[in-house]
Amino acid sequence: EQNGYEAVTIEQIAQAAEVGPATVYRSFGTKERIVLWDEYDPLLLQEVSQELETKPLLLAVETALTNALNRVYEADKRRILRRARLLLSVPSLVAQSALDSIMLRGALKEIFRTQGQGIDDVHSSVFAAVVVSLLNTAVELWVADNGRAPLRDWLQQCFAALEKLPAPNEPTNGSPGR
Repeated sequence: EQNGYEAVTIEQIAQAAEVGPATVYRSFGTKERIVLWDEYDPLLLQEVSQELETKPLLLAVETALTNALNRVYEADKRRILRRARLLLSVPSLVAQSALDSIMLRGALKEIFRTQGQGIDDVHSSVFAAVVVSLLNTAVELWVADNGRAPLRDWLQQCFAALEKLPAPNEPTNGSPGR
């Protein structure tokens, strides 16, 4: 933050952490991973899986994300906000974050496919993409608001907006509708 992400080297990061550059590379692999690393995706996936055991799909996902964000937000709001600002403004982090979103989408798709109360691959894929998009949108709104309102509030507003979307017409012949 002081010198700009692009200007800081792995060697400087290692020196500040009082370790060697090899340790940083071994632990994170790339400079992007230093910013992107967190323990939150496994927590989020575990929450979704648990909530799907007792709740309908949309409610389970909203509850799981809200619960996970509440815990994360209470413990780490300042660091997450600082990190999110970087993720939205540094091109190499934007690109790597997009790849992380694809991986999260795949993990959610698998959970929805296997635990999602009988939904098929297409619906699992679409719903996973929607959930990741809602989460990304909530983070963008939270950062734009400078973290004044809790992240969970933005997420809940995004879910409320989703629920207000009109339902599309169902295809009648088994092929994709237009």
